[in-house]
Amino acid sequence: MFRCPPPISSQAAWLLALLLLGGSARADEPQQLDAFLTRLGLTDLRLAHLERRTSAETDEVKRSPLLKTLVEAYTDALLAAADDPDRFATLRAKVEALIAAHPAAR
Repeated sequence: MFRCPPPISSQAAWLLALLLLGGSARADEPQQLDAFLTRLGLTDLRLAHLERRTSAETDEVKRSPLLKTLVEAYTDALLAAADDPDRFATLRAKVEALIAAHPAAR
């Protein structure tokens, strides 16, 4: 009988992403990580990465496009979770917290 391999844990996937992108501090590194996580379909890690980038950004002009990207990512995740009430509720709570913390996300 064929068995599927167990899913990669979030910590292992995060470590893999960091190792593949290298340790250098390039300006485009966050965008590359975002593209990498998107390509692999690691939605939760991508959302966490975008949340971290958004909360770390202090310049409102730079934060605005990050918020837009984060809201679009949450919209996609909510649509994908439409058939899973528990996941949908979790994502909705995160969106509500995001809007409470950053009213410009509306």
